Amino acid sequence: DDVDRIPVSNVMDRKICVEPLSATIAEVMDRMLVGGCGCTVVVDTHGRPFSIVSPKTILGALKRIYPSEVDSLRKPH
Repeated sequence: DDVDRIPVSNVMDRKICVEPLSATIAEVMDRMLVGGCGCTVVVDTHGRPFSIVSPKTILGALKRIYPSEVDSLRKPH
């Protein structure tokens, strides 16, 4: 199949997690791991989507908070 003709609905992951703005990084990570979610939709107090958090977003935040610890997890080249 040509990727120009494949609808995104054929490949999208419908397994998402939803968390409030008040959720912590730990809560989002846990929900994504337990729920098997590829991303988390963060909603405002009215339940409207506010943002999306992905594993990349979380790793970036952890690298800013714990730079040497995250760097020590990298494989040497």
